[in-house]
Amino acid sequence: MIRILVVFLYKGRLSELRASNGTSENNIFKFLGFDYTYVEDGNDIVTLIHQLRTVKDIDHPVVLHVHTRKGKGFELAKKKPEVWHYHVPFSAATGEDSSSLVDEKRPLIVGLVEGASVAFASGIAKRGVKPFIVAASTFIQRAYDQVIQDWTLNDTPAALIVHGAGISSSDYTHVGIYDIPMLANVPNLVYLAPTSRTECRKMFDWTSKQNFPTAARAWSGSNLEPKDREVPDIEFTATDSNETVKAATISGGVVPDKNFVAKSEVFQKGGQVAILGLGLFFSKALEVAKLFEQKLNIRTTVINPRFISHLDEELLGSLPDDHHTVVVLADGVVEGGFGQRSVHFMRQVPVKARVQDVYCVEQSASISTQLNTTN
Repeated sequence: MIRILVVFLYKGRLSELRASNGTSENNIFKFLGFDYTYVEDGNDIVTLIHQLRTVKDIDHPVVLHVHTRKGKGFELAKKKPEVWHYHVPFSAATGEDSSSLVDEKRPLIVGLVEGASVAFASGIAKRGVKPFIVAASTFIQRAYDQVIQDWTLNDTPAALIVHGAGISSSDYTHVGIYDIPMLANVPNLVYLAPTSRTECRKMFDWTSKQNFPTAARAWSGSNLEPKDREVPDIEFTATDSNETVKAATISGGVVPDKNFVAKSEVFQKGGQVAILGLGLFFSKALEVAKLFEQKLNIRTTVINPRFISHLDEELLGSLPDDHHTVVVLADGVVEGGFGQRSVHFMRQVPVKARVQDVYCVEQSASISTQLNTTN
């Protein structure tokens, strides 16, 4: 909180420091006791490297104030820095896009303002317009307060599309694996995971028609499902709850206001072993089922849960009748993940729950390795 306050109070003084080449007496960094060095031409790599080498071994806090000019060296970026903050592939000579992803007819979309987007969308939904929010899984934490307080607490029918969810090949700040613990446990929010592009489109269409908060992962994998597979319609029931809690908000929110009952898709019926493959890992479930049949002569039950936030308790509760083992494959972290929630429920019924809530590609592959070595 203090850091935010300092930024706002000191914002005008940064211009003064730049104008004075770092010599202004109104220097909050020196006031706080830091050593302070100003670099006017931050775009000069040689100068910047020299300054970094100068301060890198100092054994106490140092502020290196570097003044850079966005887009320096490229005229188009200098003229329109906001547009060129990020850009799809383009011609360096003309600046024209060379990507087929560009659509000139699309309206301007402002991104990377997740908190404001969620709050704004909830307000729009309150006025009767159905808004869609698009956010990267790895950045949802920026909007978590708004997801709970401004959106789901007020039960407005906005829809969130989460892209880049699950295992990512990117760096630590873009892993995308924490969306399930964050969103699946939020009251009033229904969260879905598609197994294919076709199902993804169905889910987006489904979310557009609901009168309560919804979210769905965007499909980002290769389509490994059977080519003749027909994706069934999404099934659920939502009835008024007898335990509605009125929230003390200006707009009169409720938590929760519905008993939501999710229905999974039973892709293949079998016995002894049931495999739940959530979203992208439905294809993994099909691979494991094939190995069970080839190596152990067991035809397994394969289930597409579809809903992340709500378990199909009726289906899970019936599995002990014909199955002694349940395997859960999910694309995310273990703690608070879909597999852990499934295990928690399954322990309440007499079934041996063997769960593999996968959080890395190597572990998903290890199932196949273990089955291949089974006699």
